[in-house]
Amino acid sequence: MRRNEVSYMLGIAFGLLVSILLGVGWLGVSRMASLNTDLEQRIAKNWHRVEISREAINYSNLNNRLTMEILLLSDKEKIQELLRERAENTERITALMMTIEKEGLESAEEKELFADLKRARPPYVESYKQMLHVLLDEDKPAQAKEIMIQETLPRLSVYHKAYDAFVNYQGQQMDLAVHQARIKYLRTREIVLSLIGVAVLIAVAIAVFATRRLAQESLTRELAERTVMQLNADLEKKVKFRTADLALANTHLEQAKELADAANQAKSTFLATMSHEIRTPMNGILGMTELVLDTDLTAEQRDSLGLVRLSAESLLTVINDVLDFSKIEAGKLDIESIPFNLRESLGETTKALGFRAHQKGLELICQVQPDVPEFVLGDPGRIRQIVVNLIGNSIKFTERGEVLLSVAQVSESPDSALLHFAVKDTGIGIPAEKQQRVFEAFSQADGSMARKYGGTGLGLAICTRLVGMMGGRIWVESQLDHGSTFHFTLRLTIQSAPSTRPTPLQPQELRNLPVLIVDDNFTNRRVLLGMLNEWGMRPTAVEGARAALQALEIAKSTGRSFPLILLDAQMPEMDGFALAAIIQKDSELVGAAIMMLTSAGHVGDGARCRDLGVSVYLVKPVRKGELLDSILQVLHKSPKRESVPLVTRHTLRETQNRARILLAEDNAVNQTLAVRLLERRGFAVSVAEDGRAAIAGLEKDHFDLVLMDIQMPGMDGLEATLAIREKERRTGGHIPIVAMTANAMKGDQERCLAAGMDGYVSKPIRTAELFSVIERLLTNNGSALTTESANLPEKIVSRADKMPSRYDLPGVQK
Repeated sequence: MRRNEVSYMLGIAFGLLVSILLGVGWLGVSRMASLNTDLEQRIAKNWHRVEISREAINYSNLNNRLTMEILLLSDKEKIQELLRERAENTERITALMMTIEKEGLESAEEKELFADLKRARPPYVESYKQMLHVLLDEDKPAQAKEIMIQETLPRLSVYHKAYDAFVNYQGQQMDLAVHQARIKYLRTREIVLSLIGVAVLIAVAIAVFATRRLAQESLTRELAERTVMQLNADLEKKVKFRTADLALANTHLEQAKELADAANQAKSTFLATMSHEIRTPMNGILGMTELVLDTDLTAEQRDSLGLVRLSAESLLTVINDVLDFSKIEAGKLDIESIPFNLRESLGETTKALGFRAHQKGLELICQVQPDVPEFVLGDPGRIRQIVVNLIGNSIKFTERGEVLLSVAQVSESPDSALLHFAVKDTGIGIPAEKQQRVFEAFSQADGSMARKYGGTGLGLAICTRLVGMMGGRIWVESQLDHGSTFHFTLRLTIQSAPSTRPTPLQPQELRNLPVLIVDDNFTNRRVLLGMLNEWGMRPTAVEGARAALQALEIAKSTGRSFPLILLDAQMPEMDGFALAAIIQKDSELVGAAIMMLTSAGHVGDGARCRDLGVSVYLVKPVRKGELLDSILQVLHKSPKRESVPLVTRHTLRETQNRARILLAEDNAVNQTLAVRLLERRGFAVSVAEDGRAAIAGLEKDHFDLVLMDIQMPGMDGLEATLAIREKERRTGGHIPIVAMTANAMKGDQERCLAAGMDGYVSKPIRTAELFSVIERLLTNNGSALTTESANLPEKIVSRADKMPSRYDLPGVQK
């Protein structure tokens, strides 16, 4: 080979060698830079998860410290502030965990560790909630601390260990990334050095094969570029797939939320439908049975129909309990805050339960302490439901003795009062180990009780939920075979308007008036003594007829007679009627006013009272205001009204003007029932089968009141009411409209009143409630009434006509 050619080739070889060395160096630097970038990204990702985990652990430790402070504090406001701070920290922990999950978990081990972390959290949170429930709701700090030590802290330790494992895994991944990067660095270094050696060794060959080498190098570069392009394309595809997966996950979450909302709506619709569909036939069964019981029947027929009615009412009680519990579970039951008279509400409640207690020979007593506020804001319906359940249970499980409802004020602030309600009985009692179980749903202290006494086991569970929703707590104190006392507390707002809280009556005329109380029950005597002493009277209480006669003889001998005598009708040895007869035979005692208090009214008692000269006849439990009004009337301390001869409901039906009622009802059974009830009461009734027929009937004829069913084909009751009110706005006038419907769900009454109706009665029809609403509206509207209440004689002040019927049970609609 010629020299110049060799020089040329050597020059080519040298230049090629330099180029190769530069290329190898560039490849090494590029590879190391790429390794650095990958390492930084991987470490940054793992470190970010470590920081998130540490932040979550810090919030968790802060929550643990707050929990310890809560256990040590007694200030409720400070506790609530700490609870809010803890709740915010919990939300932050949840958000941090969601951030980790959204960033994506790579390996199966990492996913398993994160799943362990998520599984370790709920038991700790549940234990914490249980501890708070015991501490705040049940007010048991020692038990709460025990739960904290034995359950919450161990579960917190497990929770933190799961976090530590997840953080350690991230640290291991960072160490592994550094180790792998170091190995790759060494390999890259070895490759670079090897390439440099090979380049030196093949420099001569490169000089010979320069053209081929250059071509080969160009080809290698082109392949490398294609590889990089392919890698970039693969990376872009992975990013697109990941983005699509996230979008799909968000879509699934939105669909799940919509399904949950639809399920809640379906549950609400199901509850409303079930309430309507069950109450409609029950209305016919109970109503028709009541109508038949008012006819002439043989003893066997009356007993059989009585059992039918009792069974139907028991079934309705079960249905009401199940529907109430379902509404509570579904979150569809709200607590109202409306003004009401607490004493009046409790008096009406115990009055309705009194007959059931007296059928078993029990005394039912209601004692409200004088310092308890009378006019408050709250939910009277739910309070009444709680009291009815508790007293009903006491009556059910008590064979002899008494049931006492007492209300006392625990504390009072300028705008509210904490009240303590207690229902005490002398029944079978509850074993200590089963006292908490009775508050659970579908549970009773003993399985045999359901067979012997009946019941679903939902009553106390509903009471517990209602008391909790009203911010109170409920508990029981009981001893086997020595009775039980169920307690619950409620904080009620005191009505601030002076006009709604009249001052208690303190008639000066009653001060220092001697009164003789005759009752064999000690608790009854104590309650009556408290009422009379509060009015400034001078009561003397004795426990039987013989002691009463002795007290009367002593009073005669000392010249200090008793102008007023309160007698219990049911007493051993000599009852109140026999004692009244003896008193009336004594010429020196004839002027005394006698008030008869009975535990159970009987047919003919009114006539016996008149024959014996008894002035007042009341059914226990006697409300305070009722007793005072009766005393004032019988002692002529209030304006007298003209006496009216005794009038029966049969003569009233024939002699009084009959109010005309239009009944809009599509169900044939309900039509028959309502017509018979109304006509038996003395009303003239016309029937319309839907809303359009009702509107047409009002256009053709005059009516004093409309009973409107809500669910009717064609035009329903709400649409018909809106049409009637729209016409009245153009023509003037106003006819009372009463909703009479099987809809008894939340908001039904409000919708009826908003449509322009004047009253609301739910099915099954309770006759007393129905006639009370009708007569109130007819009185306000100036129409004639067909009830005998307007013409009752003033000589006998009686509650017998208002007493519940034989089968009137608490919590059962009539």
